[in-house]
Amino acid sequence: MNENTKKVLDGSKLVVFGDSLTALGSWGETLADELNMYYFNGAMGGITSEEGIGRFGAFVANREPDFVTLCFGMNDLLMTAENTPKVSVGDFRRNMIKLVGMVREAGAEPVIVTTNPLVNEVFFASQGQNPDWYKSVGTPLEWLDRYNEAAREAAAETGCLLADVRKACEGLDPRETDAPDGIHLGEKGNRIFAETVKTCLEASFERDETILPVERNVYSEVKSGSASVISFDGNDWYTPKSGEMKFVTKDGALKISNTTGLWPDGQYVPSVPVAIDPAKGSLHVKMSTSGASASVLLFFGFATPSAYTEGKYIVINEYLGVERDGYTGDIKPAQSCDVSIPLSSLKLSEDCYADDGLLVISGVKLFVAGAAYQPVTVEALEVVWGE
Repeated sequence: MNENTKKVLDGSKLVVFGDSLTALGSWGETLADELNMYYFNGAMGGITSEEGIGRFGAFVANREPDFVTLCFGMNDLLMTAENTPKVSVGDFRRNMIKLVGMVREAGAEPVIVTTNPLVNEVFFASQGQNPDWYKSVGTPLEWLDRYNEAAREAAAETGCLLADVRKACEGLDPRETDAPDGIHLGEKGNRIFAETVKTCLEASFERDETILPVERNVYSEVKSGSASVISFDGNDWYTPKSGEMKFVTKDGALKISNTTGLWPDGQYVPSVPVAIDPAKGSLHVKMSTSGASASVLLFFGFATPSAYTEGKYIVINEYLGVERDGYTGDIKPAQSCDVSIPLSSLKLSEDCYADDGLLVISGVKLFVAGAAYQPVTVEALEVVWGE
């Protein structure tokens, strides 16, 4: 038994990480509730294991987790041409091994999780895939199972815990576990995920019923002064496609530009969300654009740029008093602002608030569109306490 097996599940911090099986699934929160663990969903729909490696620092390591689940494969297997997957089975296996190492370097215990089965009959239509591209690899489910087997091999090679959801689903019709799209999880699939990972963890780690129930949604309340809702360290930001954004800190400001001439975005999620009484606080924004356009989105109520629902985010461009594009609503080039916006004036849904009425700001997404290497400079994006 290594020293990690001495960890206690109750009161520890769980980060679930992967693609949309995790980002959109309810199983992670169910698991955390049943094991009395703090919980954060760092997953993002549509990403591969390779993209997960790039996302790890901003959405896993900075949460300082105790346990991390790793569930990938559904996007890795998708073909971009005949017999050409986004990520080959061999590279997928290597990526999972690398992710296990990254979790351990972050001081946490990794758990590789295999996927649910997919529904062959609806796969091609639901995923927009060409059946001819898969002729040499068998049915979609047979192809997926090669990735699941690679995940098992990665777990065995690294000595990592394995929660074998695919094995737990043996004998079941995939329509029983999946949503109508034949990929994502239905109610039964979410239940199997939660039970399988729970059984895996309880077999290797201790429970401590003397630990009080954890508070599910933890935040840092601002009662005086101000608190930034972004980091000015570019290493804390995440870009869905690596290299498309450039972050430079200079003279206390964060300069963000795109490298493609397109419209990529940078995402930031604080390790602990900021909360403030909306009747007594304001949002202070000081920023400028040069030769590119910009758009700023704030996420509320513990939502993040990759795990959110409608009503839990707003685009704040209209509140900044700058010229905006009449079609996209983006902040035009050569604009600047230094404004304080009463939080009570923001058009927000009730889902943005904690149970105690505080407004919880839990993530930021910033698009920089158009001209490449033309920075958007952010000097302040903060909440300020005051009547």
